[in-house]
Amino acid sequence: MLRYCKNGHSAKRGYKCPVCGEKLFNGCPQCQKVWDDCLCPGWSLNHFVFARPQVWWLLQNGLTFPESIEGYTDKVQTSRGHSAPFESTGCIISEIDWRLKQCGKDGRILKHDAKYFERYQDLANELKQVLNYCSGWKRKEPYSRWLAHKKEKK
Repeated sequence: MLRYCKNGHSAKRGYKCPVCGEKLFNGCPQCQKVWDDCLCPGWSLNHFVFARPQVWWLLQNGLTFPESIEGYTDKVQTSRGHSAPFESTGCIISEIDWRLKQCGKDGRILKHDAKYFERYQDLANELKQVLNYCSGWKRKEPYSRWLAHKKEKK
């Protein structure tokens, strides 16, 4: 997971920013709060890291990016890597949709009902597990195996 300094630089490892030397933290690079306390209305593409509040925000918006947020329009803008801005948004949406499909019935329920909940903390435990599965950078093992492994740890 990427960590951010108060100047918005990111790094994958370490405790100090390699650019400015500031302390790195795990959390929202815009408001500089931990993810659970973040109340940002949206994130630009270069700050989208599949954190739980970001995935929840996308689900509440019906898996579409609002045009009022920087990075989601056809205007000239920066994007991740060597891809066009519309391609980056399409990749993020399709990845979350793929992860939801891996969750079967619970994934379909979460996708449909997310807009009716204000906070993801109010979800039933089964739907929280689906949200946790959809969050995070790397793809996980199949949902049923991932869920069984989580239950074994408890």
